[in-house]
Amino acid sequence: MHLVSDENPELKLSAKELADLIRQLPTGYQTIFNLHAVEGYTHVEIGKIMGIHEGTSKSQYARARALLITWITKNSLDNKTDMYARK
Repeated sequence: MHLVSDENPELKLSAKELADLIRQLPTGYQTIFNLHAVEGYTHVEIGKIMGIHEGTSKSQYARARALLITWITKNSLDNKTDMYARK
């Protein structure tokens, strides 16, 4: 199992869990997040592909990222609470 994490070692989840969270994003956020973070397109390129302004791509990406961080943090805290409850 490959784990995805940031600098905080307590925030870990599998690639499948991350993909599941990404699929829960609103459609526009999900599309822009995948194009930028996964496929590597710039916001200028995404704007041209989707017929939107570069700024719209940037703001929707930032909102998608913020939602994912919130969900990952909540998931991590819930798992930590469950772990301590079992002891």
